[in-house]
Amino acid sequence: MPVEHIVLLDVAENAPPYMREALERGVRSLVKIKGVQSVSFGETFTTERAKGFTHAIVVTLDSKEDLAKYAVDALHLKVKKENIAPILNKTSSHGPILAVDIDETGSRGAGGSADRERTFWKFTAFGALALAGALIATRNSS
Repeated sequence: MPVEHIVLLDVAENAPPYMREALERGVRSLVKIKGVQSVSFGETFTTERAKGFTHAIVVTLDSKEDLAKYAVDALHLKVKKENIAPILNKTSSHGPILAVDIDETGSRGAGGSADRERTFWKFTAFGALALAGALIATRNSS
């Protein structure tokens, strides 16, 4: 059963274009890892709802077992160290990175498609991440 690894990043405002390009290249290279079905990456265009997070990564993997292997894969660790960590906003009040993992188990409903369910869960996960970011920001500002 496919799983989604969803990561929100708070990229430093003053990050130069070459670092932003390296971030995108590095993240998109993760599709080379065995068990990875796809990688989506982009900058948010709804900044007021993003609660300080500026970019999102969604990695679809074949299984939870593949997610565990992905976490320690040499390419993944290299991209985290060389492309992600250097560009993060280190002064972020909510932390510069937030990651969640979901699987797609459960009922598909009468006549529902796997694609619609996958889209639903992605939006649900992003909503939960936004809420978590808001709660963390509120807690840190008190």
